[in-house]
Amino acid sequence: MEKTMIKRAGIDLLAVILMTVIGMFAFRTVAPSGELIAPVAGMVSVALTIALGTMDGIVISIIAGILLVFTQNADWFLVANFILMSFAIGWAVGWRVPLSRQITSTELIWLGIVAGLGELVLTQLITAGIGAMHDGNWLAFLRINLEPTILCALLDAVFIGPLVWLFRWLGRQLLPVEADNEQISGPVEIDLTNKNKKHKN
Repeated sequence: MEKTMIKRAGIDLLAVILMTVIGMFAFRTVAPSGELIAPVAGMVSVALTIALGTMDGIVISIIAGILLVFTQNADWFLVANFILMSFAIGWAVGWRVPLSRQITSTELIWLGIVAGLGELVLTQLITAGIGAMHDGNWLAFLRINLEPTILCALLDAVFIGPLVWLFRWLGRQLLPVEADNEQISGPVEIDLTNKNKKHKN
């Protein structure tokens, strides 16, 4: 169990490094309130949420987000974006998809599209909030940040699927499937199939 937790932490650390590096090179938009940084790095935490579990996604969102804030490559609005997206996608997939379950390529494509659309809506909502707090002209902020937000959503739709595949492949190499079915993160899964069959007999 201890070795499993260490290996899982290693995958999370790899995700933090990848998320931080991507965040350092994220495209920026000049707005009246300052720079608006695209949440493109959030694709890593969303992918990890789908691959290993919601808790993993939220944890790396916080760690990588703090690193990006202290290196002046993010603000707290961006960190909130990372966390909220991980939570929302985690809720959409049932908090945790066991490694024993196969995710098809079609499912990965749809998950990427859903995440991209979610990112588009969430980013614009946060942008409108920033605009409303700055000078009340939230429509101007939405117009300024629309193109970068659409580009970010498209990148999410394209790259989240491959990232999920990568993290799940690493998980299957490092984490025993038996341990994954135990309570490591996310809700307990109970199979009632056999019980239902017995009841019918």
